[in-house]
Amino acid sequence: MGKKGSATQNPQTPRGPETPRGPQTPRGPQTPRTPRGPWAKEQRIDPTDGHRLTWEELNQKYFMQYHHVQIRHYWYNECRPVPKAAAKASVKPQGEAAAKAKADLEAAVKAKIEQHAAAKAQAEQEVAAKANAAEEAEAKAKVVVAAANAKAKAEVATTKAHTEMEAAAKTAEISASKEKAEAASAEEVKAPEALRPSFMVWLADFVSHFCNRSCGRARAKQDKAGEGPLRQHPEQIVGA
Repeated sequence: MGKKGSATQNPQTPRGPETPRGPQTPRGPQTPRTPRGPWAKEQRIDPTDGHRLTWEELNQKYFMQYHHVQIRHYWYNECRPVPKAAAKASVKPQGEAAAKAKADLEAAVKAKIEQHAAAKAQAEQEVAAKANAAEEAEAKAKVVVAAANAKAKAEVATTKAHTEMEAAAKTAEISASKEKAEAASAEEVKAPEALRPSFMVWLADFVSHFCNRSCGRARAKQDKAGEGPLRQHPEQIVGA
């Protein structure tokens, strides 16, 4: 079946496995007229899908794909008339069928829109959740970094204070040792001066005592020497 506008160039479109079955180009020079009047409500079976369609419905179905001549030829030559008993049992009013088709189309469009909206909302929720997770992770990382920095600063301050205390203690210890050494030196210098009076007193007592003994012995010797001649015999004295 050829496309629209190719009826004069290609009288008959070959059917292939990929070409759907549809209206064919008429073979003869004359083409039946479009059904009008009561015949316009007649239903025929479309061999392509087996649906029951009126001429208007068939025309609306294929007018975007085939030429109107092809559609008329397909209607009269390919589509089978519906048996009257089946037509009476199954045919519904055209308005009701159109309303049902319109309602089905609107429901399908609405479902499609709702599905798209739900997918969009879900995608937005996922993006928001990822953004919130990223913000929470960043906030936690900042808190961890701040805590680590505070801890490092506290440790540095503690170490510095400890070092300063040790330095101050060593300085105080050195100063105390120096003062103690200076005081000991001063005491050592002052000690002889403090002992000098006592030493002089002791020396005077010692000299006095020594002199008294020495002088007493000297006097005793002198006295004894003076008394010696008197105690000699006259003969010794004369002879002397």
